Amino acid sequence: MLQEVYYSGNPCAAAAGLAGVTTYTGQSYDLLLVSQRMKDEFPAIKGYNYNFAPAPPRFTETYSMIPTLAAVYDNGQAQVFARTTLSGGTC
Repeated sequence: MLQEVYYSGNPCAAAAGLAGVTTYTGQSYDLLLVSQRMKDEFPAIKGYNYNFAPAPPRFTETYSMIPTLAAVYDNGQAQVFARTTLSGGTC
């Protein structure tokens, strides 16, 4: 899933990966928060007691190309994308 969402650079793969993110009660996301610090060696992308490889440069541009996401906040360091439809959308 990390490959699809962060590393692929493919908006269709990222949308499919995000569609697979659910809570233990089956709820899905409404907002996606990403930070430019995810590109840094540390903190990069943090897991449980594990640091994954940093996201590639310009990885946030992938989310701008997903039709079911809209940028709702950007302060230059962090960006928030909101889901605009309940369906996962198709590519």
